[in-house]
Amino acid sequence: MKYVLDTNIVTRLLKGDERVLGHLADVEPSDVGIPLLVLAELLFGAEKSVRKEQNGARIKQMTETFSDAPVGPLRCSKVRR
Repeated sequence: MKYVLDTNIVTRLLKGDERVLGHLADVEPSDVGIPLLVLAELLFGAEKSVRKEQNGARIKQMTETFSDAPVGPLRCSKVRR
């Protein structure tokens, strides 16, 4: 895994932000991870939204594309490099 996406970037990705899409266009999905905490934040937001089902489906589709990124001391030390 080479890229770990934070909540802001994933939100922009879900909204179709051209800059984010452009950066990820040449990246293999297996090289992108979404931390479980970010997923939890997204699901919480979707549950509070007016379009619960639509937002939940978009999040589900995205999680089928990218892997979960376990974040702990070892992973964080690798990310800082």
